[in-house]
Amino acid sequence: MADDTRAIGNIKEFNLSTDTWNSYIKRVRAFFLVNGTKAEVQTAFLITLVGNETYDLMTVLCSPDEPEKKTFDKLVEIVENHLNPKASDMAERMKLRACLQNQSETVNEYLLRLKRLAMTCKFKGQESLEENLRDQFTYGLRSEKYRQRLLTERELSFTRAVTLAASLEAAQVEAKLGGGNSNAGEASHGGVYAGEVNLF
Repeated sequence: MADDTRAIGNIKEFNLSTDTWNSYIKRVRAFFLVNGTKAEVQTAFLITLVGNETYDLMTVLCSPDEPEKKTFDKLVEIVENHLNPKASDMAERMKLRACLQNQSETVNEYLLRLKRLAMTCKFKGQESLEENLRDQFTYGLRSEKYRQRLLTERELSFTRAVTLAASLEAAQVEAKLGGGNSNAGEASHGGVYAGEVNLF
């Protein structure tokens, strides 16, 4: 820690039920950076930050050693491997392939869920990532009307697919608010229709 003992920022205890370890550690690293925390005391700081429940877990995972004897990076890795055991690339991609737009989801909410799943798929390069996201996004749309419209595009990029689907959804909402019935005759994965969207 820097000479000024007043810490910049605040890190709450880690909640094993609701928090994500990776995101929590990113915040801890940022806390160390802005406060100039030296490497040799980072393990001790982490132990004091995470709270009793997580410390008890660390103790069990590190046994017969003690958590205090581990380097910061090693202790983080031990907890990470326990909370988030690594699945195969194929298993992660199967989760992506099974992802369809839920009845209550807007286009943007569905997109966000897809992108989160894709983070662990290890696609090779940005082009491969966007192609896979485009394909699953289009297939998984619950509105058959939207899907067929996207498929009419000869050169459909991921960005174009998202923009077009969001525009169709927004137009449908506007028509409904104006008293129109834009749902007539529309089929979908879930038998329901798209709702309001906030694009980007």
